[in-house]
Amino acid sequence: MNNRKYNSGEIYIGAGSKNRFISSDIIRDEKKSSIAIIGAVLVLAIIVCTFFALFGGFSVPAWKSEHTTATTQKPKDPLQVDKKFPYATVTDKTNFISSEGGKGLYQLDINSDYAILVRLSDMVTLGHKYADKIIYPASMTKVMTVLVALDLIENLDDEYIITREILNTVPQGASSAWLSTYVGSKVSVRDLLYGISYMSGADSVLCLLDYLGLSINEFAALMNAKADEIGLQNTTFGGAIGMDTEMNLTTCRDVAAIMAYAMENPLCVELFGGLAYKLDFIDMTYYNSTLSKTLNNMGTNPGSVLGDEYTLLAAKSGLEDKAGYCLVSYIRNDLTGEYFVLVTAKADRSDVYPPNKNTILDMAEIFESLKP
Repeated sequence: MNNRKYNSGEIYIGAGSKNRFISSDIIRDEKKSSIAIIGAVLVLAIIVCTFFALFGGFSVPAWKSEHTTATTQKPKDPLQVDKKFPYATVTDKTNFISSEGGKGLYQLDINSDYAILVRLSDMVTLGHKYADKIIYPASMTKVMTVLVALDLIENLDDEYIITREILNTVPQGASSAWLSTYVGSKVSVRDLLYGISYMSGADSVLCLLDYLGLSINEFAALMNAKADEIGLQNTTFGGAIGMDTEMNLTTCRDVAAIMAYAMENPLCVELFGGLAYKLDFIDMTYYNSTLSKTLNNMGTNPGSVLGDEYTLLAAKSGLEDKAGYCLVSYIRNDLTGEYFVLVTAKADRSDVYPPNKNTILDMAEIFESLKP
């Protein structure tokens, strides 16, 4: 039992063995200190609130806000001029309407959801329809496939033996250059390139990668490196064939840049601009190039589509479920000597033959819009 007597000025706190006696003077002093601290905090809070109200708070350094958190990063401007390569530049920023006062392609009654027309002499975009929206390129991908392959190939006359092992890796439903008929036969590397550019053959692509000793992923990495070299802003490749995947994406503007780059190489013009090709070692001729099909689908008078002054020099088509009908074309004005690249993407299948008729009609409509 605690026999402690209560002294004046003391307050008894608690019970049992831990009873404590605290001076009332100490308690009064502690109350005064607490009130002082609370007052100081309130004054500081008022000062801080006043600062934020007047000056908008503390600024975050630009380098931190742009580079340390993904949520505050500024999105890449798809119309930004890239200094790496002139084909990635944009000279009009007028949001669809031609920089030269012509019709914007979005104003035309074309079937394709996306399109761009570029004059190569000065890289002016004459008009476009959502040219910076992300699209699936389908077999237009193979223009880049050929570009990268040509960087690696040392001898077009090298021979390659067609094997069933490689052909068995061709995706179901992919286009073919009919190499499965000639398993065990030899072809030249040149043959494989024409199988890609003319026939859009996935079998030719995979045989070429086997010749180069590269996997699909390794070759795709080289394609993406080439895209960076060209200065593409919105393109990624997940493979060399052009199947619909979330890793194989681009824009009409970037496809135009790829085609413009490719057309500086005379061999690329030949690969995408011929009408027929006889294989070196196999008794087979490719007649089904994009150019020949496009010209045939134009009818007996291609001038009725492009106008008498224009000549279609090279082209690569594409078709996949998500991509729709696509076409990238290299065209010359025979009167002025000017060259153009036209890209149209995601056109619907035509109800009448040929199935890609809508891409041909779009080409006609777009070049008609160039007339004064």
